[in-house]
Amino acid sequence: MVFLGETSKGNIGLFNPAYLVKSRCGVFYLRWPLPKQLHPQKKASTLKLSLQTRDPRKALRLSRSLSQIGERLNEYGIAHGMRYEVGRS
Repeated sequence: MVFLGETSKGNIGLFNPAYLVKSRCGVFYLRWPLPKQLHPQKKASTLKLSLQTRDPRKALRLSRSLSQIGERLNEYGIAHGMRYEVGRS
């Protein structure tokens, strides 16, 4: 059975956001960019967070929620001078 946004091979298909990646082992990860303003050396970096699932639908659901939280943290951090270490923890 193939669900909306999922191909017959279990891939997410057309609804795969750029920040959702799959490891060689089949585990999904969220890669979230940290803006230059939050980095102590003013360079862009990314956070990589394991979603601890191989299920593409669950990974998509988790990544959508986490991306909204990430956007808020980025906005808050830039506006209030959040330190880089706080964003990485």
